Amino acid sequence: GAPSGLIKSLLEHLLELATETAHRTHNLRTMRELQLVPKLLYIVNDVKVGSTKNVLINLLAALLGGQPRPNDLLCLGQFMAYTLPLPTQTEQNILITEDFEKESEGEVVILRNKCLCVLHTLLFTNRNLVNTIVCEEISRVLGMDWLLSFMQENVHPTTVLWALRILVILCSGQGQQSAIMQRFREGLSTGGWVRHAEVCGTGQAGVVLPA
Repeated sequence: GAPSGLIKSLLEHLLELATETAHRTHNLRTMRELQLVPKLLYIVNDVKVGSTKNVLINLLAALLGGQPRPNDLLCLGQFMAYTLPLPTQTEQNILITEDFEKESEGEVVILRNKCLCVLHTLLFTNRNLVNTIVCEEISRVLGMDWLLSFMQENVHPTTVLWALRILVILCSGQGQQSAIMQRFREGLSTGGWVRHAEVCGTGQAGVVLPA
């Protein structure tokens, strides 16, 4: 593979194009059309340097910002699902830090939590109001069953907390007449996150991309 320093420089350049230049709107549209989100998810497990991985996640956040494309949202959700422990495993005793550490046992948990943090950020507009359109899109594309999978008893407590934060916003963000809450109560909130998917990559934390 490419040297880690080269990968970081490339990701930093892409992030700058997506966030800081006068043509960032055009650049973001081009990157999305080039399917950059699934491409980044495909390499994230191969990026071993913590600072580089943080740049990659910031780039993902920029690409998903505003109104995320359904396919990009689906790819992220499927990737996150495959970071979850198997039913025979538990993360309860894993000690994690705030950020990535080399060869850390909790690295998968940290990565998953950072992705949940990205989703949490998407739920708010620039004026810090709940973005009901994105809430509805997450409910439709991924579903509440997807979100509940991050609250299983063998999942790390920090992940459960992030998932709960997102759940509360999804269910309450539309006010008293929340359609998401109504569907959730009636058990009609399953999404499409397991459809048209195949696992790409090796190991437990594989990447799932549309077939």
